[in-house]
Amino acid sequence: MRGSSRQNRNAPDRRRLLVPLGLMAAIFFSSHRPSPVPLPSGSDKLAHAAVYAALAASWVYALRPPAARPAPGCLLAGALSAGWGGLDEVHQGFVPGRNASLGDLAADAAGAAAAAGAAWSRRRRGCG
Repeated sequence: MRGSSRQNRNAPDRRRLLVPLGLMAAIFFSSHRPSPVPLPSGSDKLAHAAVYAALAASWVYALRPPAARPAPGCLLAGALSAGWGGLDEVHQGFVPGRNASLGDLAADAAGAAAAAGAAWSRRRRGCG
């Protein structure tokens, strides 16, 4: 029957998962390089926050939390992103020329939380 294969409107489209998963792969491969990209002093934390904010926003895009109850989906997006930041820092501890940094992890988590919080606020107001 043709009508029985209709997708739930609130269910996430699996193709949307390609965005955050691709970004996670890019983060992994860039942090696997022996020497990080040189940045001016202090701006590396801004770069960490921006990348993980983008990751959290891409998870919100992929998960599509409903406007009626956005908190669980937005929280999951932030947690997945901050968790990936923690795993990435552990990973960097094993890469020659790199080191794990709590400061970087804090910047990762701050960026993820900011994007997830902004998405929650927008969805709660019905803006996205």
